[in-house]
Amino acid sequence: MHPGTDRRWLMAYLLGTAKPPPDVTHPIDSWRHAIIAFLTDYWHQVQPQLKCPARRLKLDNPQPCFGCLDAQVISCVLGDPEARNESRIQQYKP
Repeated sequence: MHPGTDRRWLMAYLLGTAKPPPDVTHPIDSWRHAIIAFLTDYWHQVQPQLKCPARRLKLDNPQPCFGCLDAQVISCVLGDPEARNESRIQQYKP
């Protein structure tokens, strides 16, 4: 859900008394998709280094970043400033 969603709507969605709009996307989801695309393209280089759910990307978890908290996704994107992850991953944003 969008971070700005009203609390009463969140409760209704959780309780099943209302359905969330189908076209709502979370602002961080574009970064999640970009990280997954980056990992897919550089799988042989990054796979041995992964210690997060993304290590199962090619096995049984095609969208591992969607199980991570938003703060973790941002941490993966920003990472080490000298590594310049953001500019590399930015290219994969939809």
